[in-house]
Amino acid sequence: MMAILLLSGMGMWSMHSAALVDRAAGYERASLQAQYVSELGLVATSAYLSLPSMASINYHLGERAYQTGDRCHSIPTNMPVDVKSFCKSLWPTDVEKATITTVTSDGAVGSFSPFDMELQGDFTVEMTSPRRAGVPGAPQDETSPYRLVTLTSYGTVRPHSQNPVQGNLCAVGGTDSTAQNSAAGRIAVRSHAIIGPIE
Repeated sequence: MMAILLLSGMGMWSMHSAALVDRAAGYERASLQAQYVSELGLVATSAYLSLPSMASINYHLGERAYQTGDRCHSIPTNMPVDVKSFCKSLWPTDVEKATITTVTSDGAVGSFSPFDMELQGDFTVEMTSPRRAGVPGAPQDETSPYRLVTLTSYGTVRPHSQNPVQGNLCAVGGTDSTAQNSAAGRIAVRSHAIIGPIE
């Protein structure tokens, strides 16, 4: 009886250990997927802001952020007013309209999972903290039309809701308390970019 009990305990521990390993591998995969989505957001937004007039238009929209209701999660609430007053959120739909390129599709089978319609990804990029930037050939003083901005990209991956992704992923099909959003993984990646000319 003792031998049977011991073998049963060892078998149960082995099964539990294997389940923990599988779970850890799943978390690691979801983390990498969210990181790749957030990096895609930085690359796509950088290309979008390099289009003619896009940097200037979005910069001026960022200056009016608090009048238009735009809020950036990457700016702490205790920051000075002059820092909090500049914020521009950029969505995949903004990039798609300007570049005529679909970046929010579910992608080929295997991009997020070997099973079709299993996971979906989305990103949000926030442009904050503008400063004057010196660029060769441009005035090296306060009249420089170029700005150094901080881009913070939030990549989100969650179970597929069977609905197309539109704008903010967490706004699709419900609130943060929905099952899909409760199981979402999110990674933030930050970079600096020089944009302009600002007209």
